[in-house]
Amino acid sequence: MKKDLFGKPATKRMESILVFHDERRYGKEWLYHGLLAIPVENFKDVLQGLNLCRDSAKYYRELHFCKITEEKYSNKIKLAREWIKYFRNKYYNAGYLYFFGVCCQNINYDVFGDSKDKRSQKDFRIYNRFFEMALFSMLRFFFKNQDKVTVSEIFSHASDRPGEDPFPHHPIYKIKKRKVKNIHIDTSRVTQISSNHEKEDAYSSESQCIQFIDCIIGSIGQVLDCSSKKECFVELADLMLPLVREITSNQYNWRSDYYKRYILNFFPRKALEVKEIYSEPRPAMFFYKRNLKLTNKDQLDFGF
Repeated sequence: MKKDLFGKPATKRMESILVFHDERRYGKEWLYHGLLAIPVENFKDVLQGLNLCRDSAKYYRELHFCKITEEKYSNKIKLAREWIKYFRNKYYNAGYLYFFGVCCQNINYDVFGDSKDKRSQKDFRIYNRFFEMALFSMLRFFFKNQDKVTVSEIFSHASDRPGEDPFPHHPIYKIKKRKVKNIHIDTSRVTQISSNHEKEDAYSSESQCIQFIDCIIGSIGQVLDCSSKKECFVELADLMLPLVREITSNQYNWRSDYYKRYILNFFPRKALEVKEIYSEPRPAMFFYKRNLKLTNKDQLDFGF
């Protein structure tokens, strides 16, 4: 892989990428969208890296972060450790992470439906709106200096949604409608797949990346919110803590291995007015510094 003068992966003028998406909620306070962008030419390398981690941990079944309940020496937890280490030490050479946190306390729910709508319907609209924002922001942040970035496919964890939910197609339609010159999306729909690679026949390899992004946003979310005091979750978050601390302290540190490869963004900084929710978000509405509720695995800080 070619490097630039600073030892970072060299920026290409044209890029074709695969996008993998999953989400995590923390009560009524936060909604997190996690996106991996992997250049098509690097996908096999990433998959090989994930499978080498499986070989090391001797665990070959589905990994779902919130369902990790075993003892600290189980093979499942070993795989989660190996994937976090791979993410910290190697993945940035092959792909990108965009972690987008929506502060739900600053969102006016009334904008997303009238009083007759159920809260769940508004939740789906909020989910879709901020998935669109996360995807577009990721493409602009990582690839704005390239002549062209082409999104070949977008994969997301399949989940139960109402029949009329426009998630698979509407966010993509909205981004295409912006007609940004260097952003091209070749697909018209988000491909929703099982996160269990043993059950996903058509996209077994891609399913591994859904599990990977689930593990990554789960451990990052645990650092941010310390939503569980279980030893297994605290230990995994502690592995992720140095990376989160580095990125949230200064995301513009060009000496960092994660510069322009990983970003944690939060939105909005303050409560939004109605017109601001559907207009183009201003940079000042985003922020990247947050007090971390997990400071280390021996000392938990539950202040916000």
